[in-house]
Amino acid sequence: MNFASLTLTLKADPIAEENGPNWFISKVPCVVNAVGKNRTATPIELHVNGAIARQFQTNAKAGMKVFVNNGILRHDLKEKKFFVMSPAVEPVGEGFRNFNEVILGGRCIKDLDHSDPKHVRRTTDGLLIVNQTLAVRTGENESDLFNLVAMNSPEDRLQLARLLSECTYKGSGLTVWARLSSRTWTDKESGAPRLSTQLQIHRMTLPPKPAKPKDQ
Repeated sequence: MNFASLTLTLKADPIAEENGPNWFISKVPCVVNAVGKNRTATPIELHVNGAIARQFQTNAKAGMKVFVNNGILRHDLKEKKFFVMSPAVEPVGEGFRNFNEVILGGRCIKDLDHSDPKHVRRTTDGLLIVNQTLAVRTGENESDLFNLVAMNSPEDRLQLARLLSECTYKGSGLTVWARLSSRTWTDKESGAPRLSTQLQIHRMTLPPKPAKPKDQ
């Protein structure tokens, strides 16, 4: 499962890729608005295909806002960049709602180590933060990897982080509703700027627990 509904701002004019009369894609770098405190806009590349691709290539300009409906989110791990593919893209005005909604279904790739703060940690004010990685199938023996994060305080009604930490493991199925969320920092050793993008979960569906043997 892979659906992405996003409001994007184009950062440049699109570039066409064509290979014969039946293969045409319009590509353009974009950003998704920042989500949450101390967060920054998420860079993402838009790939427009299908019947509207040539029209989009002609009319789209840097600075334009567009709505991507039911696109497919991809993550190029080697290039460390996200892109979204869609044949349904339409220009929108400045007052249009900022959509940032992704639904992904796949399998977790790791058992969480509760002693490793990169997997599970708790802040001084009691906020539980849990990180998991989801593999979403893209083809035969091929998958994209997405870094997930869930957070909750002890008072929250939805204990998403606790459930993610207690109920997911290597190979377990998981469906999440999440938002692209990015942060920047400066590398202490090199002084170079760094960017990290995760999918911040706000809803999820866990697989049913396996039935216990009758003698237990």
